[in-house]
Amino acid sequence: MSTDEKLWHLVAAAVAQQNDDAANRSYEQLVRTISDERGGDQKEIAQALQTLARQVESKIDADTAFAFKQKSCAVLLIFNMEARRSGRKPVAAPASTQPDPGTNDLTRRASAAVREEPARSERLIQEIIEELEKRYENNQRDVAAALQKISKQLEADGQGNDAIEFKQRSCAALLKMSMASRRRTMR
Repeated sequence: MSTDEKLWHLVAAAVAQQNDDAANRSYEQLVRTISDERGGDQKEIAQALQTLARQVESKIDADTAFAFKQKSCAVLLIFNMEARRSGRKPVAAPASTQPDPGTNDLTRRASAAVREEPARSERLIQEIIEELEKRYENNQRDVAAALQKISKQLEADGQGNDAIEFKQRSCAALLKMSMASRRRTMR
């Protein structure tokens, strides 16, 4: 079985699972397999997951692709957090070397956002993302790097649970916004 076939088999198993625990194990196996094949390079892992999401969209449907993107991103973020906590080398993030102005304010806002009820939390996180998109002229790599810096700052401030929540919610919001934008351009 080729690598592409093996990855597609893992994707199909993950999206077909009705049981959340079994689905989580499938997603974890997928992310670990891609990470091992790509030497832990987060940019390459993200590109591989994006390619697989496009395949899910073309072979299955857009809603399944969106769910795949959300779950695989969340699993990748958790994988990285666990790696850092256990002392293993974390998967390298594509971080910008320039300091982000206003990171402290955004970190405070991110911490407050994850403590809100879900609908308000989503709106507050979308506002943070929109602000970053303006700041970085819609460069998604820089936006993602800034979101990563915010979550790292939350973790450094002793707010590990908030950091995980922010990573998951900002990833989901970013994907949702990206899919909505993509659907608008496809029309």
